[in-house]
Amino acid sequence: NAIGGLNKKLDLSVFPAVTFINPSIATVGLTEKKAKEQGYEVKTSVLSLDSVPRALVNRETTGVFKVVADAKTLKILGVHIVSENAGDVIYAATLAV
Repeated sequence: NAIGGLNKKLDLSVFPAVTFINPSIATVGLTEKKAKEQGYEVKTSVLSLDSVPRALVNRETTGVFKVVADAKTLKILGVHIVSENAGDVIYAATLAV
């Protein structure tokens, strides 16, 4: 922006964040609460890692995925992951958001 003279603002809402503890916590986009505050009609989906093939193979089934979407358009607004490898898989969610 500074060099190119562009007047665009940086949208930090699509940058992922990871807390490296055990299990790791990774997030990108809006939380359910923030989405509702911004006026979205929210639809959420929660998936236990017991249902994720990679987690089953790695024997790391402690954790959960939560997807927050606009109920009208089904646009993904946020993804939140608690798992052993949350930092490794949040990049794919970042592309979706």
